[in-house]
Amino acid sequence: MLFASLSILLIYNYNLFNGYQEIIIFSLVILAAKYSYLIILEKKLDIFYLIFLLLIFNSIIWIKNEGIFISLFLFFNIFLFSKYKLKHKLISLFILILLIALRLLIFKFYNFEISLQPGSYNNFSLSEIFNKISIDRLSIIYKYLIQSIFKNYLVLLSLLFILFYFIKKKNFKNINFVLFYFFLNIVFINFAYLLTDLPIEFAAKSGTHRLMFEFSGYYLLFIIIFLNEFCKQSKKN
Repeated sequence: MLFASLSILLIYNYNLFNGYQEIIIFSLVILAAKYSYLIILEKKLDIFYLIFLLLIFNSIIWIKNEGIFISLFLFFNIFLFSKYKLKHKLISLFILILLIALRLLIFKFYNFEISLQPGSYNNFSLSEIFNKISIDRLSIIYKYLIQSIFKNYLVLLSLLFILFYFIKKKNFKNINFVLFYFFLNIVFINFAYLLTDLPIEFAAKSGTHRLMFEFSGYYLLFIIIFLNEFCKQSKKN
């Protein structure tokens, strides 16, 4: 209860809790983080955990368009770092692809918006893509990315715990799957705003903080894993 209360205090922001969909995704990502921890670190390979994760992914992809990518990032962790049999992983991947395809078909049929922001991605010619990749655009993205990290105390605290973990363990062994998820998040933010047709200042300023908030539920694992390791070490001593 104490840890849950502390987490709420760290991430509480009235604007984010003001009826926006981001808080639902954030909550579902925390649930996914719990089962990822059980599956990957504690190696509890209960098939019902995998089914429950697929239900979580299905919920996330229907809430917001970026939920498709978030679900894929979460699934990649299970696929790459868990000890499930390959056939179980492939069946799960097939189901997830079907769920995403169904969602896209329904949105297309009813003419709902399927891009991250309306009018964001209209031109995907190679010449246009290369024109959009520039130091100036990257500097704008990272300006708002860094701002979003300092606005979200959970992300900031998680990054500190990565440092503490490395200082203590001299490796990233038990947090490599969380680091991989974090890496995918940063890559996604870069490409999402590099390739947008909207004015990049407006797009990055209005969206980066909310994206980082949606992603950040999984970063609680940095803190939990470090504290668990610290408690185990203290008991040994």
